[in-house]
Amino acid sequence: MGLLSLLLWTPALGSALLVVIPAHNIRLLRGLSCVVALIAVAFSAWLAMDFNRHSGSLQFNEHLPLNPHLGSSYTLGLDGFSLPMVLLTSTLLLVALIASWHLTIATKSYYLGFLVTEFGMLGVFLSQNWTLFYIFWEITVIPLYFLIGRWGGPRRQAVSLNFALYALIGSACMLVSLLALSQYDLHSPEAFITTLPEAIHSLPITAQILVLLGFLVGFGIFIPLFPLHGWLTTAHIEAPSSVSMLLSGLLVNMGAYGLLRIFPSLPDATFALQPYLLSLGALSILYPSLLAWRQHTMNATLTYASFSQMGMVLLSMSTLTEAGWSGAIFTMMAQGLIYPSLFLLTGGLFERTQTFNINHYGALLSPMPRFSLLLILSLFAASGLPGGVAFIATIYVFISCFETWPWLVLVLGISVIIKANYLLRIISALLSVSTKAPRPHLVDLRSNELIASGLLVSFMLGLGCLPGFWLTLSTASIKLTQSHFSKHSQPIIHLP
Repeated sequence: MGLLSLLLWTPALGSALLVVIPAHNIRLLRGLSCVVALIAVAFSAWLAMDFNRHSGSLQFNEHLPLNPHLGSSYTLGLDGFSLPMVLLTSTLLLVALIASWHLTIATKSYYLGFLVTEFGMLGVFLSQNWTLFYIFWEITVIPLYFLIGRWGGPRRQAVSLNFALYALIGSACMLVSLLALSQYDLHSPEAFITTLPEAIHSLPITAQILVLLGFLVGFGIFIPLFPLHGWLTTAHIEAPSSVSMLLSGLLVNMGAYGLLRIFPSLPDATFALQPYLLSLGALSILYPSLLAWRQHTMNATLTYASFSQMGMVLLSMSTLTEAGWSGAIFTMMAQGLIYPSLFLLTGGLFERTQTFNINHYGALLSPMPRFSLLLILSLFAASGLPGGVAFIATIYVFISCFETWPWLVLVLGISVIIKANYLLRIISALLSVSTKAPRPHLVDLRSNELIASGLLVSFMLGLGCLPGFWLTLSTASIKLTQSHFSKHSQPIIHLP
């Protein structure tokens, strides 16, 4: 068994062990879940240390044919696109488990759902054939449905059903696109990058565009893209804070990762739709920014801010430039660190005050100094100030847009100004001396909350100050991706 399989099946083995542990033994369930997540982090770090940054091809390859007649196989691999997501997944799952340390309601099912979710997400990022990718995608969605429906707020059942319906539509669109590819003998089950682009020219351009649109809907639901975002706002409002961390940090990045894989696989169709993809990305940035500006509750404001951030991912990768690919990957990393931290801190504040209304807070610096410091650092990082991970991501997005459609820089500039406005408004409302409603006695962050949020804030500041390590992980893979576009395609619609 290779190192990738050891990483992938660690949470699956942990899930099997949780099944046989009695439900009343909460301490053992909690400890075992954290140990399993910590082992996954150790395997991910091992992969990062042994990873060859100068090679853009797949590394640590594992291949086991399952059914040669159907073309299905157990194929794993790692490159500069998947390694950052693997590191983010293992780290964020561990942090989310630490954040939910004091959970006492149905703990066995809860931790089991978390480990199965990690198993599915790691499978999505490590799979190197479409069949395996689709299976792990579905494995990820199922436990998230139950995590929202069992441990969410008062409307959790309706919200979880809404989430499931959106996921079902996305999965159906993906499946139709995959079946369409298989009809042209493109070896679609075998590889994301190496095989499919070589054979794609046997597929008519109209069919390629339709296939890409199917993937765009399937992946765009989870990013989310306008107007496929209906599940996101309600899910973050009703989901517990630790589950919101997974939704905002990992599930949305799964959708973006899917587009990172399918764009180079369908280069002609991507070039044909490039102006529309850029316009959709710009709309997915500006529209939620305006909605966030109008909100008066913290969870709704952060939800729309997260939505806007993921619009930057689509916009950046749609430029089809090296700076654009780097900006997309780094924006995904920023998303996976900043918004889980904000949702964790916001959820803890709701537990203490039973309200998300910004106007009901005030003067939190004195009773909650640790909370206030971490929240301010997270909000500053989200606004794109220098020293935070979002600053590096925003710079790359600006550069890629200027190289492609210079007027998009204006859209980005407006969105950055709007974002800074509503994030500073949150800081002012939380720390101002005046308050419109009496507050109960507030307790600062518990030890597990402090560890979880402290880790996320440390990572986002570390990436912002020392981005070189993460950027070099993907450089060779980005150059290989660009070679697919230059070798196999020419722009069909010339940009102004």
